[in-house]
Amino acid sequence: MEIIKKLKGRDGFRLNSCCRGEAGRMENTILRSRFDVQDIDETMRYEVWADSISCIFDVDTEKELRQSDAFVAAIEAFRFDDFMLANTTTVETDWWRTPFHVARDGLDHYMIQLFLRGGMRWQSPRGSGEVNTGDLIVFDMAEEMQSHTSDFNHISLILPRSRLAPLLKNPDGQHMRCLRKGTPIAELLSDYMILLDRNLPALNYNQLRPLLPSVLSMVAVCLNDADDPDQSMTLLRHWRMKHQIKNMIAKSLSDQKLSPNMICDELDVSRSNLYRLFEEEGGVKNFIRQQRLKRSLNILMRDSRAMVSQVADECGFSSPSDFCRVFRNQYGLSPRDARRNNISTRRNRQEDELDREYEGWLHGLAGN
Repeated sequence: MEIIKKLKGRDGFRLNSCCRGEAGRMENTILRSRFDVQDIDETMRYEVWADSISCIFDVDTEKELRQSDAFVAAIEAFRFDDFMLANTTTVETDWWRTPFHVARDGLDHYMIQLFLRGGMRWQSPRGSGEVNTGDLIVFDMAEEMQSHTSDFNHISLILPRSRLAPLLKNPDGQHMRCLRKGTPIAELLSDYMILLDRNLPALNYNQLRPLLPSVLSMVAVCLNDADDPDQSMTLLRHWRMKHQIKNMIAKSLSDQKLSPNMICDELDVSRSNLYRLFEEEGGVKNFIRQQRLKRSLNILMRDSRAMVSQVADECGFSSPSDFCRVFRNQYGLSPRDARRNNISTRRNRQEDELDREYEGWLHGLAGN
């Protein structure tokens, strides 16, 4: 982090609508900020960018670009309530969002990206595809993915699942879904996002707040448009039942008796339906284990004093040794190493004076 320390006093993110230290209280205001590495020494730009964006993605860029004057990375971002909009520009990059990222940041949002310039090739456990200039791509931030982008400029609209999912006919089928340029719905949503990006600087919160339901409605209408009505209603019913089951699992993670039988008995669902609903997650037992691991990682990130045995017990593992084994298999490091790395990162970021507020905003979206 020596590179970061050299940057003290340089311009970074700046808040227009609230004072520093108030980032946790974001209701009734619009936060605006701009981050740009252009004024940083070219030998430092990539390291600063990679360290900053690591709050949600791991990135990699060609070595020739890393210390070149051609390296650019800029974000102009807005946050309002639990929504974000960002206009991002950078060079050719590889991106990863791993199970570790998903569990660590806890983001349960959809992100829609409109590529104004450049494109992307992507893959996830569910498939692969390509996005071109003018296309839109939907990310489910609770899912893993990896991609390769060319030099690009795109607009990202980040929306809370709790508010958008109930409006969608297929809430769990949106990850890496592409809306192609030239189709009426894609053009409509593209124009809407461009208008938001253009006009947010001139709006105040009282003007924007009444528009938020219409933002959700517009996005939902566009994402629902291509769905078959009969199939969509079936998917919606399945999602509602699955949502109920997930809520029960979340409330019962500390109970070692939590099992498919317990779920079936309490919610009056058949085992065959239960297994069908969680087929894409590798089965309901695997889903429960993944949720326990996510909660354990969140506790380790949040509480540096929590003992491994306490975390194992709170998350429903049969023993600390079982917890450590499963944790290492999932994340590639031990619970103690995960906590140690997080403490080190926090200390290093406290030592520099860069104003990278959007990282805090993203964590705030997840309620961290």
